[in-house]
Amino acid sequence: MWAVAREYGFTDEEFGKLSMAQFWRLFRQRQLAFQKDCYLQGMVAATLLNANRATANDRVFDAFDFVGKRSRTAAEIAEDEAADRLDAVVLHFRNALVLLPPDKVQQAIAEIPDRLSKLGFSAREVAELQEEILRDNK
Repeated sequence: MWAVAREYGFTDEEFGKLSMAQFWRLFRQRQLAFQKDCYLQGMVAATLLNANRATANDRVFDAFDFVGKRSRTAAEIAEDEAADRLDAVVLHFRNALVLLPPDKVQQAIAEIPDRLSKLGFSAREVAELQEEILRDNK
């Protein structure tokens, strides 16, 4: 875990405060950055090969010839969409708490589980979301 924290540039404390959803979002961003790097390197390779073709009939390369041709699965897309929804819910509740007058905050916090349940979240999801919403509010 220490190595992963360092790779992302986090202190131990910062890394420990990440929720699993946040960690996996960071991991996905890292994957996308790697794919982008591969594409950019593929552009260089394709340019060099195309500039040094011996005849007009030689193959013309594209940057994607040097990048793995793996598309995202439906499950990965659904997982990203679900993570985006959870991020939006957490952000909404956090913003609402910040905007409330101080004397209304505790009442609003007490109402969070009921409001999340009405949005269709399971009891486990409600508990995890409430913890995430209140993470920096304690």
